[in-house]
Amino acid sequence: MRRTVVLQHLLPTGTSHLDWLIQTSTDPQSRVMAFRVASRPDVASLLVFSAERIADHRAFYLDHEGEVTGGRGHVSRVARGVVSMVKVGSGRIELEADFGRGPEHLTGLETAGGVWVFERAS
Repeated sequence: MRRTVVLQHLLPTGTSHLDWLIQTSTDPQSRVMAFRVASRPDVASLLVFSAERIADHRAFYLDHEGEVTGGRGHVSRVARGVVSMVKVGSGRIELEADFGRGPEHLTGLETAGGVWVFERAS
């Protein structure tokens, strides 16, 4: 089963942001898809949210909590779940994620400005 996590990343400057990681492959050595989000994608009442695609992360971060290498701050997991289906295409991603409430269908579309908009349907 593939996994998904939401990490709170506290930077050395004292600011923080949320990173949403999605495992798209069952190969444990594969990198995971990553998005910077302003809102937690695990919150069921959040029907639409935007995300910024960032560089893929090492699968190590699906389990890691603590210091980030290179003095880049500290991460702590705020949510975890499993992903039963992922379809990635040009400018589109669909996934079935379960954050502990049962599976939810999430569809993300990349806009012309490079921002991704995700919609949730149970």
